Amino acid sequence: MADKVVSLLERVQRPVENLLLIGGLARNRALVAALREKLPDSRITVLPESPYFEALGAAVIARTRPEYDHPI
Repeated sequence: MADKVVSLLERVQRPVENLLLIGGLARNRALVAALREKLPDSRITVLPESPYFEALGAAVIARTRPEYDHPI
């Protein structure tokens, strides 16, 4: 998985200085370690909120946009 992430980042064709990991894989210590090894010049950040970052964003949208007050 780390190789796939690095491959996708290489498509950007510029150095990746900062990388914020979100989603459930951010809890995978082996993945985070592999990324740090493969991207030694990048600052890789995993926040306490990383595993549920997307859900938090969806909740904020649901709260602030009344057209999304119930599932469609």
